Amino acid sequence: MGYKKLLIIFSILVVNTFYVNSMERGPKLSISGIDTLLTSQNTTNIDTSFSIEWNEDSARWKVGSRTVKYFADDDELKAVLEQKQSKKGDWDNVSRVLYSYNSRGKKVEELKQLWDSKESKWINKKLNNLYYESDNNLSNIYVYNWNRRSENWNKYLYLVVKYNRGRKKEIITRIYPNEIDKWTKYEKIVYHYRSESANPYQSIIWQWDQNNKEWEKNGRYYLTYSTSGNLISKTLSTWNQLRKNWSKNKKYFYSWEGDKKTLEIKQIRDIEEGKWINKSKLVQEYDDKGKLKLKKQYKWDSSTQEWDLHQRSIYSPIFQNSEKQKVDSIYTD
Repeated sequence: MGYKKLLIIFSILVVNTFYVNSMERGPKLSISGIDTLLTSQNTTNIDTSFSIEWNEDSARWKVGSRTVKYFADDDELKAVLEQKQSKKGDWDNVSRVLYSYNSRGKKVEELKQLWDSKESKWINKKLNNLYYESDNNLSNIYVYNWNRRSENWNKYLYLVVKYNRGRKKEIITRIYPNEIDKWTKYEKIVYHYRSESANPYQSIIWQWDQNNKEWEKNGRYYLTYSTSGNLISKTLSTWNQLRKNWSKNKKYFYSWEGDKKTLEIKQIRDIEEGKWINKSKLVQEYDDKGKLKLKKQYKWDSSTQEWDLHQRSIYSPIFQNSEKQKVDSIYTD
């Protein structure tokens, strides 16, 4: 498993609040009352985004999937439901993520489940528990995978987050290979700062060499910020072990309106040509209240040297199936 795949896992972290550091904690799950929430038709507590993709055969935009977010009365996010639209126009379940919080409003559990259409029920997939220090800084993360055969949670990842004067210093990751049956070092991310800056200017990813029992450089992110502290560029480099230098291969550029991201452009490095090439672009639009209302995703067409729009995501409180036609008619050009 490469470090890029590992970083994706940070987007689905589950949280729990305990203060004793130990690698022997077991999985904890206390989520309840979700089924009642998911059957609620109160659209004030529901935020729905529709993914609209261009269909080459019909030469029109078509609603393909939707993401439904459910909130409690105190605006805490309680569940995220992913569905896809069938050929008949029905919405079929795909996956859902359920959340739980502690008394301080910190997310304490995250449970991912997949829909089994044959048995018409939800099946556990991944559980993450997260632990905090007394100052509310994240200290440990545990990730478990569901073993459907034994109906138990298997250990998968264990992360330790360290700080220096309130700033994130490093994240160390261990994995739990079944054949070894113990926690093993895997990766660490070290953050570097300039003077008293609150944001790191670079993060270096190290991979554990099990044979030599030492850390080896793997990747590096170089980061720049605006005067207001918003991230405006990120450059990914990989370490060339033979040449002992960094090789740049990806760049990201960002634009903001206040604290709202409006633009993201990704470029990749053409090693043979020695130049940067556009890869993808994301444009985000917001309503008067600052809520996200539209995402546009583009791909770069190297033949025409232009951006091609290939997907739109519309955010609205619409939830019922009867409202599908209203969404379908918004973008058909």
